[in-house]
Amino acid sequence: MKRFFVALLIVCLLAIPASIVTAQDVGPAPIPVDPSKVDFTGVWSYTATPLSVTGMCPLGVPGSGELSIAVSGDVVTVTFHSGRTCDPGSLCTYTGSMKGEQILVSNTAVVDDEGGEATNSMALFFSSDSNGWGRGSSRYIHPEGFECVWNENITISR
Repeated sequence: MKRFFVALLIVCLLAIPASIVTAQDVGPAPIPVDPSKVDFTGVWSYTATPLSVTGMCPLGVPGSGELSIAVSGDVVTVTFHSGRTCDPGSLCTYTGSMKGEQILVSNTAVVDDEGGEATNSMALFFSSDSNGWGRGSSRYIHPEGFECVWNENITISR
């Protein structure tokens, strides 16, 4: 019986750090507000953190820099000014619109001399005029069928 309790104690002690890490990873979820009620235009600082990759490609690296958000009519434009390498340069500019509690933007371009195509998309949410977050996704497809998809979290603030 004593061995049972010792084994149980060891299992419990081993589980405590895992549950602490899990609890720290979850964190509180921000509550999004309607973007039409937030002044989200202007310059923002951002931090992007890689989440996952599919295909035979590297995960990617965290990045940070500045981006700007502009609105013209119903069109929302997000432009990355620093912290990203965009080749061609048009991949630093995303366009889209407001959909419910989010801004949805994307872009597409041929990116190499073999006809490979990159598509990027991003959903942004805001909790105030100075804080937001979202998720980005990038996809590369080679004409011969080779494909990679990267996903990342992004936080923005000013």
